[in-house]
Amino acid sequence: MTHVTPEETAKDNTLALLRDTTYKGWPNSRSECPQPLYNFWNFREDLTIEHGITINCYCIQVPPTLRPGILKIIHQGHLLVKKIPS
Repeated sequence: MTHVTPEETAKDNTLALLRDTTYKGWPNSRSECPQPLYNFWNFREDLTIEHGITINCYCIQVPPTLRPGILKIIHQGHLLVKKIPS
């Protein structure tokens, strides 16, 4: 099973930088912000860290290495997917 853990988050350079910046505080302007975090600038006020995992409101920031497994789990219960017998 795929789990988003603090260890997996720390392995991803962008999410580790995001976690650290959220803890320490964001710079005053986007131009001072590290380039990998530009996409997070507009909702930086909504970011929190819970048990080492970055959360945007109610959404968990999933490390890219875990995204395929998470998508597979999500799509397993999708009602519009038909299983065709072999």
